[in-house]
Amino acid sequence: MLSTIVLLAWRQAEALEEAFINSFAQAELEYFLQNEPKDQLKNTQSAQLIDVYIPNQFAADHPAPSIFSGLQAPFRGEVETLGRVYAVNIHRLPEGVHYYAQDLALIEEAEDTLHVLVASAAIIILLLSFATAWLAARHISKPVIQLVRAIKKAQSSNTELDPQQFKEIELHTICAAVNQFLQQNKAAMAREKSWMSMASHEFRTPLSIIAGATSVLHKRASLSGEDAKTLARIENACRDMTGYVNTLLAIARRKPLDNPEPVDLTLLIQELIDNYAALNPAWAERINTDVRSTLKPLGDKNVVKIALDNLISNALTHTQGAISLCLQDDHLTVLDTGADPNPASASGGLGLYIVTMACDYLNWHLSIDTQGAQRQSILWYKKY
Repeated sequence: MLSTIVLLAWRQAEALEEAFINSFAQAELEYFLQNEPKDQLKNTQSAQLIDVYIPNQFAADHPAPSIFSGLQAPFRGEVETLGRVYAVNIHRLPEGVHYYAQDLALIEEAEDTLHVLVASAAIIILLLSFATAWLAARHISKPVIQLVRAIKKAQSSNTELDPQQFKEIELHTICAAVNQFLQQNKAAMAREKSWMSMASHEFRTPLSIIAGATSVLHKRASLSGEDAKTLARIENACRDMTGYVNTLLAIARRKPLDNPEPVDLTLLIQELIDNYAALNPAWAERINTDVRSTLKPLGDKNVVKIALDNLISNALTHTQGAISLCLQDDHLTVLDTGADPNPASASGGLGLYIVTMACDYLNWHLSIDTQGAQRQSILWYKKY
């Protein structure tokens, strides 16, 4: 809209200039026709005006001034000569030819001044429009910004919003919806804590019984060598399961990692491979390891073991080909082939969900890239 107005003003200034020049030239011509003799020479020249009349009988001896050379009557237009621009009008009368030229320097200067004023006015209007729009946006967004701050404060303090702190009725409705969401979230968290407490009890009770039974069998010392090895595996599995339960409860309760310690990933991977060999020798044979770094990232050994176990087990369970583990300075890559064509099972389900929760707990990052039958899972140690 502003550009259209500026363009119209610009064109109007040009039209005004042309109308002024034409009206002035017409007035001069009418004055000459009414008051000047038609049989006498006239040669009036000044810094701004050239007014010449040459009767027919003097045309051979009195040529027109150089500014009119090459121009044939009738003529109306602009002529530039000696660095100046003139509005030229040539009229042929029965008795002779009337030449008229007016210097446009003053008119051009006035026109330039008008153009500057129009452009300045346009810039001022544009700046005022931006300022008005910015102030209006600030005025409109201020309540929304206050609402966002109130929601963040309520989220951090686990309290509900007070709708009375806002004047706008619409924000009262939003506050009511946010409060309802907070109440539902609190109820869900309470149910989750209750379930975790119950699950903790249900898991720990049989594990305690197994641990007690294995301890009794171990004290009797009446087992054969092979049975003793089997009992040792049961004890190790029970101890690992107890650590898993405690770790999973800490993760589910979103308890922060208090004292991270260096974790030997090479040793953990080898322990997992040994466990897979005991469960299914074919699994261990499918795993290839490529250790390119001995870096020990900070974390929790039990949590890292859970993440690695679920990640590798997921690849072993849902694929048929070889599995490559590549350990580098800042990440571990698990590459598998021959993925299960069923998308639901290939996604990993609960296993990858546990890996994701463990990564959040450790401030690690998990990325998965699937291309055809190949899937590449990467555990990044750095905090993102």
